[in-house]
Amino acid sequence: MKKVFVSIIIFVACFFIIGCKSNKENDENLKNAFNKIGEYFGNESLNRSNLGAYYLDEKKGKVVVVLVNNTKEQQDAIKEITKVDFKYIIFVQGGPYTTFSK
Repeated sequence: MKKVFVSIIIFVACFFIIGCKSNKENDENLKNAFNKIGEYFGNESLNRSNLGAYYLDEKKGKVVVVLVNNTKEQQDAIKEITKVDFKYIIFVQGGPYTTFSK
């Protein structure tokens, strides 16, 4: 949880330092979308087994969300919880991920 929070803080700080060349309203909406996705990824009470990663694609002005099972139903579930407009999100297929433990 701490790693996710620190990563979000660093990423948001870099976003503000580097900046974006689109208008101010789109910047604010994109920032809000990124923050809401970050809150979703950081919420330990939700089933996050389908979540791979997320990051900001500054060139496209989108938040990229990597899902293990990238289906319309999974995308809609994220939209329902986060209330983020899909025009700010790109969903991509990730995984399957495996862990090696002894």
